[in-house]
Amino acid sequence: MQTLKDNVKLLTPELLEQINQVVVQAGHILLKKKESEALHGRSDSFVVETNVHYPTDINLLFDAMRKIIVLTARLSTRYQRSDWRQFAYNVRHLKRLMRLAQNKKRIGGKTEEQKEKRELLITKAHQEYLIVAKRYLAKACGTLKSLEEQGLKEMDIVLIGGIKHFIIHANRQYRAN
Repeated sequence: MQTLKDNVKLLTPELLEQINQVVVQAGHILLKKKESEALHGRSDSFVVETNVHYPTDINLLFDAMRKIIVLTARLSTRYQRSDWRQFAYNVRHLKRLMRLAQNKKRIGGKTEEQKEKRELLITKAHQEYLIVAKRYLAKACGTLKSLEEQGLKEMDIVLIGGIKHFIIHANRQYRAN
């Protein structure tokens, strides 16, 4: 690993261009293309790492809520508040509701009556998930407000900013659902 780290920094744009030319020439030799023949190639677009996964509808709300609950619990612990002592249970509870809502979509129905019943179950599961998420969101906002009124240490301002960042995302996902 250290050898890789030491040598990767030696790759300059000029060296990469030379490597590129050698690879292209080797490709021409391999395919036995003549100078006059056109070379047709295909390439792939570049890859960008994202944190969005499928299905995004309720997973993103869960991701934001998980961070809100964990970070708010951490902040509450610093100020000896017991509001979030069951934060691990809260995260599991929310995740269980999310999984129930996701799994309702997998249950099929053959008749119109079964399909209508399935749609009602899906709607009910999603509504329950959203209600609980909104309740935890309101609790977190209340905790933040009371802690800010109490007065925070300077080092906790960054943590509060992070929590507010995830609150914005959770509200956006809540409205999208």
